[in-house]
Amino acid sequence: DATGNLWLAASGAGGGKPELVRVSVGGAITRFPLPASAGSAHDIEVSSVGDVWFAPGGFLGLLGRLKTDGTFEMTNVPSASIPNNLVPDANGSMWFTTLVPPGIGRVRSSGEVTIFPLGGSQIRQAVMCMGPDGRLWAVLGVTPFFTNPAQHDLVRVALTGEMERTTLDFSSTFASTNVNAITTAPDSTVWITRSELGDALSPSYLTPLNNTTDHHEVNFAGLQDRSPYRLAGAPDGSIWFSSFQRYEVGRVRDLPVPHQWSRRRRSPSCSR
Repeated sequence: DATGNLWLAASGAGGGKPELVRVSVGGAITRFPLPASAGSAHDIEVSSVGDVWFAPGGFLGLLGRLKTDGTFEMTNVPSASIPNNLVPDANGSMWFTTLVPPGIGRVRSSGEVTIFPLGGSQIRQAVMCMGPDGRLWAVLGVTPFFTNPAQHDLVRVALTGEMERTTLDFSSTFASTNVNAITTAPDSTVWITRSELGDALSPSYLTPLNNTTDHHEVNFAGLQDRSPYRLAGAPDGSIWFSSFQRYEVGRVRDLPVPHQWSRRRRSPSCSR
């Protein structure tokens, strides 16, 4: 958060109780047990006014938050799915995605909820971050799994709700492409991770959506069991990622640029 605290969600596995955990810069730990109405918590994000928002696990159409006064509050969302991909803006609001019906939502600090419909009958997955232009960037999986070619759309949403939508072309020859994460790096490059299903190796890639004259796609060849799942950009220009398969954290350094790399997909310099 703005004061340097780290926030975690504890699932309660092993007999404990689900809770939010705050770890200060000095290492002090404060626990906030979740109310029964929240179940568990995932997708934690801290708003610009200091509220800690989360998606309650197993509850459809519901968002929770830990307010700055230490109390919990639950907010109903008009959706038949679990809200995901929480992204704060500078105005104190929290943005999120819904799959049923497809939409991008905003909840203000007052608790007011607005859903901006995406159109169409369904989307199978979505990832979202705040983009370099002050708009939300969301990548949507439009076609069902194992559709060839798989269609993904990029939706850029202004904070007033206006949308711009384009179709992405990954030139994939595989039966399905999943986009698993998205982040904006300090140099304003928007990176996504994507994995392809269709062969035993299931290759994964770190792909830029913009600044493609400065950056090229990274191939995680040989690292299939450590493919990136979630992303975060670091001030030194590297990209950190979590590995879902191995429960590890890794880093991609020396991201490819034209004078260093050819246009062929190459393996990155990784550490873990």
